[in-house]
Amino acid sequence: MPVSRWWPHVRAALVTFHLVAISVIAFPAPIGGMDRSLWKTAVVQKEFQSWARVFHVAPEAFEDMLWSAASAFMQARTLAVRPFLPYVAFAGVDQPWRMFVGADRAAARLQLQAHRTGAAPDAWETLFEQLDPAHAWRSELFTHERLASQIARWDWPSYGGEYALGCDHLARLAFADRPDIDRVRCRFHRGRLPSPDEVLSGAAVERQWANVRERGRGQ
Repeated sequence: MPVSRWWPHVRAALVTFHLVAISVIAFPAPIGGMDRSLWKTAVVQKEFQSWARVFHVAPEAFEDMLWSAASAFMQARTLAVRPFLPYVAFAGVDQPWRMFVGADRAAARLQLQAHRTGAAPDAWETLFEQLDPAHAWRSELFTHERLASQIARWDWPSYGGEYALGCDHLARLAFADRPDIDRVRCRFHRGRLPSPDEVLSGAAVERQWANVRERGRGQ
């Protein structure tokens, strides 16, 4: 049979297979979020509380129901995508991004501080703090979209390794810029988002410091 007769059918089959593969692999899924410990973070718990009020159920019951549903869905999704995984890896058409996320109602902001050599142990100088124009050390670095997206993840438990590497890199930059400092620390301060009235009045919102990582010169 001449190629001109069978090739269109083969091509149609290949295109159809490709479309099916990328459609199946694009099924929404909380990949990376199926860790029950991550569900205990303040951001996720606040979401559960909000939705539980909508459905008039206890937050704990809503979380358990959602975990069971997500686990069942992920088992079914795994079976559906498994036959296509070799092709996805070969063709490089994986879709690892997550397009839809919940609003962060317990925002965490990164702060970078330096300690001068010979100063009191608790005498820290703030070099950089997110959304604070008074502390904008290397602002061109922190406004880069790639770093900004990473910082947004660093406070989550599953990104602890990336946070450690990122903080260590920032510390090396600070040591290079400031020969008078001997220690650098990174930390996040967390707190709920202020209400509109609190924003207008300038009321302070209580925050907690967390994820403190300290690095000495030469470490």
